[in-house]
Amino acid sequence: MQTTYTYDHYFRYGEITEILQTYAREYPDYCRMSSIGTTAQGRSIWLMEITDLSTGDFSHKPGLAVTANIHAGEITGNVCAMFFLDTILTNRQSPEIAGMLKKSTIYC
Repeated sequence: MQTTYTYDHYFRYGEITEILQTYAREYPDYCRMSSIGTTAQGRSIWLMEITDLSTGDFSHKPGLAVTANIHAGEITGNVCAMFFLDTILTNRQSPEIAGMLKKSTIYC
């Protein structure tokens, strides 16, 4: 499986936001980005929803939740979540991932 980004560092908030915005812009038939809240520092808490919209809306399919950065100091989970999103979107045409996205929604 391929990825688009390099995972040799921990992403900072601005870089995370930029990458997620790029996904939302480049893959509108698969993902939607929204803010589900605000941190104490005033930063948006981002949610990426991913599915194959040609087979139904996000909310019409069973979901899988992937969470990261529940606490500010837990930065390694973020790298895992970002790698997961990158892998799913970069390889969305592979039979395994395409089949999963036709039947389910990922909330990350």
